[in-house]
Amino acid sequence: MKKLKIHLRVLIIFFVILSTIGILVVRGNEYCTIQGNYETVEFDDYILNVKGYEIRNGHLEIIEDDPQLIFDFGKYQADGVYAFSLELSEEIDLSKVQVFFGREKFEFTEHDSKILEGGKSDVVEILSVKPFNYLRIDINDDITIKNIGISDSLKVTKEENNIYYVVAVLGSLLISIILSYFKKIDSFILYLGNQVILIFKSVTKNKLNSFLIAMLVPLEMVISYAVEKIISYNSAYLNRQRMVIIFAVMLIASFTYIFRKYILSKLHIYFFLVVMILGMSHVIIAPPVAGISWDDEIHYGRTAYLSWFSNGMISATDEEMIRNYNNTITDRKEYTAYGRTVRVSELCSLEDKFGDVSVLVDVEDYSVNLQYIAYIPTAVALSCGRGMGLSYTHVYMFGKLINVFCYALIISLAIRIMRGKGKMIIALLGLLPTGIFLASSYSYDWWVISFCILGYAYFISKLQKKEVFTNAQFIGLMFIMLIALLPKAIYFPILLPMMLLKKDKYKNSKLCRTLVIITMLLLVATFIFPILFATATGDSRGGSDVDSMKQISFILNNPIEYTEILLGFLSRYLSLDTAKGYTTMMGYYGTARHFVVCLVIIAIAAVIDNGNGKGIKNKNYTFIKAATVFCCFGAIVLASTALYVSFTAVGYHTILGCQPRYIMPLLFPTIYCLSDFEITVQDKTKNTFIAMAVCVMAFIFLKGIFTLCGKYY
Repeated sequence: MKKLKIHLRVLIIFFVILSTIGILVVRGNEYCTIQGNYETVEFDDYILNVKGYEIRNGHLEIIEDDPQLIFDFGKYQADGVYAFSLELSEEIDLSKVQVFFGREKFEFTEHDSKILEGGKSDVVEILSVKPFNYLRIDINDDITIKNIGISDSLKVTKEENNIYYVVAVLGSLLISIILSYFKKIDSFILYLGNQVILIFKSVTKNKLNSFLIAMLVPLEMVISYAVEKIISYNSAYLNRQRMVIIFAVMLIASFTYIFRKYILSKLHIYFFLVVMILGMSHVIIAPPVAGISWDDEIHYGRTAYLSWFSNGMISATDEEMIRNYNNTITDRKEYTAYGRTVRVSELCSLEDKFGDVSVLVDVEDYSVNLQYIAYIPTAVALSCGRGMGLSYTHVYMFGKLINVFCYALIISLAIRIMRGKGKMIIALLGLLPTGIFLASSYSYDWWVISFCILGYAYFISKLQKKEVFTNAQFIGLMFIMLIALLPKAIYFPILLPMMLLKKDKYKNSKLCRTLVIITMLLLVATFIFPILFATATGDSRGGSDVDSMKQISFILNNPIEYTEILLGFLSRYLSLDTAKGYTTMMGYYGTARHFVVCLVIIAIAAVIDNGNGKGIKNKNYTFIKAATVFCCFGAIVLASTALYVSFTAVGYHTILGCQPRYIMPLLFPTIYCLSDFEITVQDKTKNTFIAMAVCVMAFIFLKGIFTLCGKYY
């Protein structure tokens, strides 16, 4: 038996990284509990209105629907109160109690309300980390009030997590020891180190070059500041967002010039640098609020929930951020310098009240499911950001920055593993402005897009040379595709081509094809079971006429009519006019210009990115190409039908809710299979084209986020 060898380099590197992350995550999950310091007061002094109750000797009996108790604390407590309690003579079910807060005005809304939890109790306790002057309590039960108490301050108790620090360090050590036995990991670390050294040596051949490169970033920062100073000469303040754009343009241009000879050969590294610059620029420019990308208040809420170990709570500041998303969408004051300053100060004031430890509040809106796999990197980032002591807004921005990093890293890896044709196509698809926007926002679209590209890149790379899929390699491929599609399992048909190769392309064809079938069935189960056993009738955002079961019945009973509806929708959905929705559309910002330029660049890349004969080497290549395109089309049909069932009113004449960005995960396999051209193009020409194409795509993105957002500051 071969003796196992520990690679010390792997052990040290992974232990340092994992233990640091573990300690930061534990520290980032420290939180406070809050209680009121109550003062007993008279009921009659604070009650403003009683509706729906009849009061008899202190007993309140319901006499009509929607009973309400409304209290006014402003006349005695000018700054409002933080806690209120009702002591009752008998226990009631707290789920029957809903409270509405009036902060400064006598105004109650569903956005600032909550239903109490905790089972049965004879004490109704209402806590808020923000003061309120008015309070409305709806109790759907007869009650007898013994005492009431108010509190103009909160008692804060910090929960200790000391034992978790030990667990984090020991767990990191155990994982590092296990990983240190794998020689391939050690070889990969050496490869990365050698690549960095090689690139550094190639661009710093003399001391002058070394000095200029070292001074590049600070010099360009000074230039961007000077240019903005000139542009805003007559303005009251500098536009920091425009300064970031100027700096990003100069940085990309300088990197392109420095690496001009190596862009094609080291395209994965060049792509990574450009995406990080673009993503960081958007993270800095965007208002640190929810309501920028599609459903980002939902995605952020899930991420925050996961970052707190899914313990049924999120921080009070997270809740405030999510609650205010609607204001961001409908009122663009967030995009002004004043509005941004006000929002940041409001959010930070909550955290400042309790020092550097968060206060958690109960939530019922989230339950962990398979979709949450896409939120894991961002959730870890939020925990680490809190652990590093960053301010709330910087933690919020740090989460988006990790999204950008993962997106850039995954697609860079896809570019790296391609063996010729496909590298430029992947790079330019990864640089689509809509993709960069999604990657630098809270969403799971970036996860699906990047892992689908990686999975198909790995699949195609094996077909580009005469290699056989080993069992381990095919299991790895299925794992990539499974985690890619868990958030959007409706794309499962794109797995089908992976089981249609000739038998001689598999080490064990029966096993590999069985794995594909099992993976597809798992994905199908993730959305079929919820439809069959769900209590909800459909997505409430689609309107009150949505009913999934009735819609399915309509489709089955009217197949010809639905086919006409589907084909009519697809004729518009797949037209070039819709392409702006997955090339330059940027959520609630709007749509940037020049989407046609993006399409032309990708079309040219598809023609000239031929790998000089290094295409797929497989006997049934034509069949695989046709099957891939057909399956991608089938995935779109299924996605459209899913939205018709879950989002569209029963029997409606078209399909609603099917966003153009849903096409993005399918672009790479489709374009690759449709662009089989026998054209030989010199590497020097392709090197020049890809450099220019990347710069143009980057400019379109930067110009878009400035004109749609940055210029309003």
